[in-house]
Amino acid sequence: MRPYATVQNEGFKYMLQTLEPKYKVPSRTHFSEVVMPQLLSTVASRVKAKINAAKYVAVTTDAWTSRTTENFVAVTAHFINDEWEFENYTLETKHFPESHTSENLASALQKTVEDWNLSRNGCGPAICTDNASNIVKAVRDVGYTHVGCFAHTLNLATQKGIKLSPVDRLLGRVRRVVTFFHKSTSATSSLKLMQTKLELPEHRLIIDVHNRWNSTYDMCERYLEQQTAVFAALIEIKRTVKDLVTLSEDDVRHMEELVATLKPLKTVTVMMSSAENATISLIHPFKEMILKQMERNENDSKFISDVKAAICNDLQPRCLISLFFKLLNS
Repeated sequence: MRPYATVQNEGFKYMLQTLEPKYKVPSRTHFSEVVMPQLLSTVASRVKAKINAAKYVAVTTDAWTSRTTENFVAVTAHFINDEWEFENYTLETKHFPESHTSENLASALQKTVEDWNLSRNGCGPAICTDNASNIVKAVRDVGYTHVGCFAHTLNLATQKGIKLSPVDRLLGRVRRVVTFFHKSTSATSSLKLMQTKLELPEHRLIIDVHNRWNSTYDMCERYLEQQTAVFAALIEIKRTVKDLVTLSEDDVRHMEELVATLKPLKTVTVMMSSAENATISLIHPFKEMILKQMERNENDSKFISDVKAAICNDLQPRCLISLFFKLLNS
């Protein structure tokens, strides 16, 4: 997993020269132009043979941006082999500098399907994507069956709940505390000391990713696990509540309610993200279970009632739209 240029490193060459003076280190270009293309050809042939033997193949695809701001499109194939084992392979992670229009995405998908022989009986594969309009249109324009990613649908619906003003303010306070511990070495050391004294797991606090609601759930769950150690650490380093805007008792209670409310959604997200099992049959029962869980009851605080209502109001129409298109395609 090291870059090819490692073989040009003076320390690396000196180490190999010391180990075996007669060994000549291959050049960087030998790896990039000979070894890796041969390896790619061997692996691709083996994967194509397995795909050709599969009766049906499903596909997932997504576009993403690297840390160097380059655009890529990845395509993964999924199928059940003759031994009833679930297999999946990433077929391509292709540099995609073109604009992500539905036309460009459709052309790229069609080429991938043809190159890897993913069609069966004259029909293209079922393709699972997120809910972005460009990729949904691309799949439908080339005549393939589109399956919306339920985990992404759930993410969008849950975001509606956690972006309500009272929830957003609460999460903002949590992030400030967590960020403080991530940036301060003395605070981190103090936290570890308190974890030991209080016999708590030595877990780091988690900072969430703004567009992944389950990371927000993880942040809150970890904070609740470590809240006594966090408070003790802040006292130890002589930070007052006013200085750091720490959480009040009401804040902690609301966060506990929020974590309890979102826990079923987290469980469903993890199960729907499995690469080990087929998950499409779980969508309908999971949707019904979630809508049932999100029904408001008399014991709910206004804080939680508003969260549940926001999630339900967003999730139900999305599921109805998805069902409409499936009936239309059939």
